[in-house]
Amino acid sequence: MRRFFTLTLVAIVSAGVFGVTDVAGATPSPTTTTAPAAPRTPEEMGLNYAGLLTSKPGARCNGEFTLLTADNACTHGPDRAPVGIDVRRKWMPNKARTAGDTVAGSPSVADATAGIQCYGDGVSGNRVQAIYAHASDVADRYATVAPSISQWAGQVDTVFNASAGETGGVRHVRYVTDSACNLSVLDVQLTAGGDDSIANTINDLRNAGYNRPDRKYLVWVDANVYCGIAQVYGDDSAPQSNVSNGASSVAGEFARVDNGCWGLSGQSIEAHELMHTLGGVQKSAPHSTQYNHCWDRYDRMCYDDGSGSTMQIVCTDSSHENRFDCNHDDYFYAGTPPSVNYLSNHWNTANSSFLASAAGTTSTTTPPTTTPPTTTPPTTTPPTTTTTTRPPTTTTRPPTTTTTTTVKPSTTTTTPPTSTNKPPSKPGVFRAGGWYLRQSLTTGGAQSSFGYGDPGDVPLACDWNNDGTKTPGLYRNGVFYLSNAAGGPATNVFAFGNPGDVPVCGDWNGDGVDTVGVFRGGTWYLRNTNSTGAADVVFAFGDQGDTPLVGDWNGDSTDGIGVWRAGTWYIRSTPSGGAATSAFAYGNSTDHPITGDWNGDGIDSPGVTRSGVWYLRNSVTAGGADSTFAYGDVTDAPVIWR
Repeated sequence: MRRFFTLTLVAIVSAGVFGVTDVAGATPSPTTTTAPAAPRTPEEMGLNYAGLLTSKPGARCNGEFTLLTADNACTHGPDRAPVGIDVRRKWMPNKARTAGDTVAGSPSVADATAGIQCYGDGVSGNRVQAIYAHASDVADRYATVAPSISQWAGQVDTVFNASAGETGGVRHVRYVTDSACNLSVLDVQLTAGGDDSIANTINDLRNAGYNRPDRKYLVWVDANVYCGIAQVYGDDSAPQSNVSNGASSVAGEFARVDNGCWGLSGQSIEAHELMHTLGGVQKSAPHSTQYNHCWDRYDRMCYDDGSGSTMQIVCTDSSHENRFDCNHDDYFYAGTPPSVNYLSNHWNTANSSFLASAAGTTSTTTPPTTTPPTTTPPTTTPPTTTTTTRPPTTTTRPPTTTTTTTVKPSTTTTTPPTSTNKPPSKPGVFRAGGWYLRQSLTTGGAQSSFGYGDPGDVPLACDWNNDGTKTPGLYRNGVFYLSNAAGGPATNVFAFGNPGDVPVCGDWNGDGVDTVGVFRGGTWYLRNTNSTGAADVVFAFGDQGDTPLVGDWNGDSTDGIGVWRAGTWYIRSTPSGGAATSAFAYGNSTDHPITGDWNGDGIDSPGVTRSGVWYLRNSVTAGGADSTFAYGDVTDAPVIWR
């Protein structure tokens, strides 16, 4: 704990971790009569060492701190808050810290800001994932905070790119974005103690599935424990195999910034902590401290961190306080460093694969608040073909895959409902791991949102525990992840199906509990319990390439099945093989079919989404749309909940 007491002492004479320190040896004016300020307390500065163990020199964390995580991750410890910032004071969005702090937060994927660049599909390769996190006993302010997070993420990018420009280069942060170039900001609920320490935060996030080696997780935690703290590893080797560069041995790295230090003007705490996860500053660097900082100010990574290094103002431009690497000879050089430069043969964070060396694209579309287009509702004519279903000619191998999971199940229980009445279905969309829900079948922004899953997952929403509410589920490469609460952790994880199968869910036996199934090439495999095992029911209905449908078509409280084929619906009132009991046309071949009880009559009926517009019918027949509204973008996956 030597560092704890050193930092406390230093705080008495220092201007703060990220602020400008007085010039050494300066003499106070003889006319000064103001009493000296009281020493700042460790709690005020965010110096919380819970969950940290001092590591021995030569060990993996090399004299710094080992986190109480499964992989004994490393950290440099908490960074001290700037002078004037008391991390215990909760900052509210209506006290504007930037121009965008008071922007209404709907929907939950914030619009991309100037500076955020998009690359490829927005999810492939090494990326930085933005997360808003709050404990279960803290109000979820995501809808209000998300637009500001987008701005702060843009400010982080500005720090990186402006620093790169000093050596003639370009460096942009490779954020996770959606296909419309909107920054992906996930809303994640932690356990009640998940915000108590960085170790707890990492454990909760990893249990929720955020454990990818190809991700750096920049987490805005709605708590008042730290200013900022991040993981960092001691590896100064120059090649791309550097452990800080997405090594498979590291289950992602986390940078945490707490409420009191969000979006500080002129001193991006977020950029500082993200740089640590990229490998800055290595202890072998010429001007490094023993706690992964530097002493040759002005520099975003330099301050008196209590390590005993004497601060020196080598670069005299105070505006460089929000830029990286004074003289670009310790940790960041965008280009080819001279042979005499330390970075010519040591780890150079500007070479990180989490950064891009060229400009990308910027946002071209808006999140789900679009005005309905003038397209005609679906009234297409049925095709002339009379084929309904293809009888099976071979027996398809049922799902037998197995997998392991690290998702921690919830210990909560749910009381069964006392009424069989169910409300009408409601619209939502799934976008890059975020769920955005509305309370009514109308145009508008998201009214609630949360993060659950990753880009590429297939979303499901069903009543997994007979409580009358449809809650999230995910299908990922043959594994189902089911949750009994919106935004909560997975409460049930099991293998059923193979990669490439199309997941479905429904109440197959009328017991009030929705269970899973998969559709594979015209064959259905259904389970009557949400668990690993052989299919309880197997039958053929449909062809390869059809889209499976599930709905209670007749109000008997048991879900039937169906398939969609080029605008035509073929449905059966029971989950079994045989001829279609009804066939009708509704929608165009390029639409996305959906089903739901749109008017609360207990019967599911058809709908389609088309380029972000929903067209819904209240009867299981052909005809025009009874309800039309805009919600979502063309690439969103619609989800139906209640």
